[in-house]
Amino acid sequence: MLTSIAPTGTISIFADNVSSGLEPVFAFTYRRHVNMPDGSRREEIVSDYAYRQYRTQYGEAAQLPDYFVTAAALTPSDHVRMQAAAQTYIDASISKTINLPENITFEAFKDVYMLAYDTGCKGCTTYRPNEVTGVVLETEAEEKSR
Repeated sequence: MLTSIAPTGTISIFADNVSSGLEPVFAFTYRRHVNMPDGSRREEIVSDYAYRQYRTQYGEAAQLPDYFVTAAALTPSDHVRMQAAAQTYIDASISKTINLPENITFEAFKDVYMLAYDTGCKGCTTYRPNEVTGVVLETEAEEKSR
């Protein structure tokens, strides 16, 4: 039997945003831009299931525990090391996207791929927002800074 970890970003939303595989959540609450068949774009607000449950139980003012982590809180090398730890047990590749800052240098970008190679990852996917491709997911703070 061969094992792999398939893309789960969009699929996770169907299950009330419970998990997107190896990824920490993008953000606890964020905006998702959806391209429609007629060429228009629709914006949806998405919130993490565990985050909502925590807020329901402990209130909006309660400080989140340390284990509530977003993808942005991790460095690119943290993401690669997480993937490498799981890769040991997976035969094929792992679908995991490393969100990079828009202003990442070429050397830092190259280092992400070299670390993935050196740690035995069978694939490495990065995403760097830019004016050509735009953004699919963004937090309210990111939207205000544009």
